[in-house]
Amino acid sequence: MKKTLLSLAITSSIAPFLFSSVAIAHQSADKNIERVVVTANRTQTAISDIAGTVWLVDLEQIETQINAGVDFKNALAQLIPSLDLGSQSRANYSQNMRGRPMMVMIDGVSLNSSRGVSRHLDAIDPFNVARIEVISGSTAVYGGGSIGGVINIITKEGDGNHEFNVGIKSGFAGHDDLGTNLAAATSWKNARSKGRVSLAYSQIDAMHDGNGDPIMMDTTQSGLQYTQSLDLMASTTFKINQQQSISMLGQYYNNESDGKHGLYFGDNSGSLFGDMTGVGIRAGLESEHVPQTKRSLFNVDYQHLDFFGHNLNIQAFMRSEDFDFYPRPRLNSTQDAISSFSSSEQSTDAYGFKFVLNKKWQAVDLAYGFDYDSEEFEALQTYYDPTIAQASGGLTI
Repeated sequence: MKKTLLSLAITSSIAPFLFSSVAIAHQSADKNIERVVVTANRTQTAISDIAGTVWLVDLEQIETQINAGVDFKNALAQLIPSLDLGSQSRANYSQNMRGRPMMVMIDGVSLNSSRGVSRHLDAIDPFNVARIEVISGSTAVYGGGSIGGVINIITKEGDGNHEFNVGIKSGFAGHDDLGTNLAAATSWKNARSKGRVSLAYSQIDAMHDGNGDPIMMDTTQSGLQYTQSLDLMASTTFKINQQQSISMLGQYYNNESDGKHGLYFGDNSGSLFGDMTGVGIRAGLESEHVPQTKRSLFNVDYQHLDFFGHNLNIQAFMRSEDFDFYPRPRLNSTQDAISSFSSSEQSTDAYGFKFVLNKKWQAVDLAYGFDYDSEEFEALQTYYDPTIAQASGGLTI
């Protein structure tokens, strides 16, 4: 399936007559420094000039949540008002803003697709996040996918420092109740350019609840138990002159199951018919498909601060992603036999560019331009022998 979209956007604001409801998640230590965001109008805009509710979540608050053992999507739910809490799965299906769907972006590149699979927040390691800009409520600037709001994840830039991070998490509920994180980054910065290269790896084994009992895997969107993730990112900014600059970002992200552990449905898959004896997570999974989120992203952003009296932004991007889902059973109409055992996968390729001009005339702030987006996706459903799958309790498929 292929989708192509060309849209024209014009927004304006008249400063003296608009009420700006602004909330900042963390105030700058220097009160004289005006915080600037790019999400609200697609150009650098001082928070005090934005007519709308904008939340700015900075690195310190993100790190506080992550270091306490909270996963990324639930850390955002703690920090962003009106954002629902997420589940223990890799999906953010249950998370809405103000009760409506939201758009998630990385440096202005949307992760939403025409066929949404709710893995927008399974997209980046928190180690690579500098801050998060949030528009609360619907906005015409980004189209229909943002009726609940926009979450724009801003990545770290080169500052000349080197980073190294090691983390271990455990609930002491067993030998495999362990999560580890390892991340490193190097960066440079001079008068003309800056850049950063980073590698972040994490591994999660078993998960347990407050009573010490194992948390069962989600066989709909798949859980995060027994998974490994890798986030490789490189970015650079080159200053052409005092008015012009160009930035580039490349990312490869992969979060997948270890391919060894799966949900055992009991002897002869009895749990599917009401007998929960022996149900649990076991090693020994044999399947052609394992849950996975794999994404490649490339973004180029050009800025001219005085283009015939305008602020000009041109952005070109490419996003390619593959989603695999856990094999799951389906019962027949009478609920007394397995009708099928299958898993699905989806591949999406999207690219486009954005052209935005911004001009201020005293009290009037006008932004206008156009977007071009093209998207193609393929979906595949793989069916397995239900007899073999049932006899193995769902482990051999």
